[in-house]
Amino acid sequence: MCISGGNGSGKSTFLRIIAGLSSPTSGTIKIKLNQEIRKPSPRIGFCPDNPEIYRNVSVSDFLNFISCIIPLEIRESQLIEFVRIFDLIKWLNVPIGTLSKGMLHKVALIASMIDSPQLLILDEPFSSLDEKSADVLIKKLRSLASMGSSIIFADPSRDRSEKMADKTFNLDKSKVMS
Repeated sequence: MCISGGNGSGKSTFLRIIAGLSSPTSGTIKIKLNQEIRKPSPRIGFCPDNPEIYRNVSVSDFLNFISCIIPLEIRESQLIEFVRIFDLIKWLNVPIGTLSKGMLHKVALIASMIDSPQLLILDEPFSSLDEKSADVLIKKLRSLASMGSSIIFADPSRDRSEKMADKTFNLDKSKVMS
């Protein structure tokens, strides 16, 4: 599902509420079996459009820390796959604070997808990616969806959202328009 809309339309706020990181000022959010989300769940992956990640930690240390929720026998193969497909091998020992915005975004995307979450929430996931990385992300999202993950993402591009999403909703001033 894609949430589209212009700047200030409420896309990021809506996604933060769904992820359990912000509270709605009115109403409730219910997902699957009518369970109200009150706090982040380990089965929810979230990647903001401007990720804040420990700046003095290496990419490798950060991803190993984030992936420690995954059983060890799966963790290494998952990390190797993600690092390979997002072309981060030569950046593994680099402090996160020295990465470009695009590289930082790749690290944050990997962190949100590493445990194949049931619900993956991505705020403008393509905004900092080059074309090759965007294609890699699209393939990975399709793979996760085929394995049963539900994916909600914000994207201001109607063209991309209509090609990728089974449903697209347009927000305007925090109201669903379509």
